[in-house]
Amino acid sequence: MFILDDIALAPIKGFLWLARELHGAAEREFADERDRTMRALQSLHMRLEAGQIDETTFDDEESRLLDRLDELDGLAAESESEVLNEGQASPADRVAGNAAPISETTP
Repeated sequence: MFILDDIALAPIKGFLWLARELHGAAEREFADERDRTMRALQSLHMRLEAGQIDETTFDDEESRLLDRLDELDGLAAESESEVLNEGQASPADRVAGNAAPISETTP
């Protein structure tokens, strides 16, 4: 019986594995972009201190980089709230018995 269950659930387990891999890759890409933006901001400050750029250029570039960081932080917060809202009930719902049980998603 367990062999039949494994065979029947193999496509679902494969799909879940693929979804987790894609999610991990997207998180790594997001973190890399945030790190690149932070390094660009640090470099900008160093160029200003070294006298390579003027205040106006610094202000324009800093504004652009900070806007990008705000955008990335907003995307991270939005993604995090979606993950929390999907498939998970609030602690109050769990205590009241209104929540469906949390299922295990590991293969």
